[in-house]
Amino acid sequence: MVIQPLKPDADRLYKPRLLCKWILHIIYELSGGEKRPSELKRNIRGITERVLYDRLKLLLKLGLVRRSSDGRYPLTTYYELNSSCLDSLLSLIRKTRLSIEDVVSVLSCKWMIPIMECLRDQKPPKEILKEIPDLSERMLYVRIDKLQSMGLVSREVILDKPVKVVYTLSPMGRKEIKVLKELRDLIASIEKRHSPCF
Repeated sequence: MVIQPLKPDADRLYKPRLLCKWILHIIYELSGGEKRPSELKRNIRGITERVLYDRLKLLLKLGLVRRSSDGRYPLTTYYELNSSCLDSLLSLIRKTRLSIEDVVSVLSCKWMIPIMECLRDQKPPKEILKEIPDLSERMLYVRIDKLQSMGLVSREVILDKPVKVVYTLSPMGRKEIKVLKELRDLIASIEKRHSPCF
């Protein structure tokens, strides 16, 4: 069985804009109710004011967030979630045990999910490379190291002659692959549904 990475649609030749750790953090924070930008900045560690406003502007443009103000001086602006389709996205994010940064790094890489699908059974690196033809050996080891550090893939050394190294999905990886694939498909469908042509 040969596994191909996900190819972009003809009308979508870019990486989904929702696959940004800051956007997912903002959506996650807004799931608790309306918030001021200062509250978002305080709750999302590491985000700069410029990045926060850029991401809020994009979410407004996509129609996923609504902005309101109290109409008093000084003007206080609030942001809240606007779309019910984000409920399923939020429930999937809550279902995974990975951090938002790890979810974004897996979903934004074209090789990680195909590698995980390939590793449902125990395999040495050469078999993985045969099943995913466009994947280079160097990239395979970089991605497997990243998946190992997240706890999704386990490595086993078999002491035969010659010594053999095999990889397989860890128990956590077996649970997470289904959620990650659902998240990937859902993010692509939300983006397609809400994205204006520009």
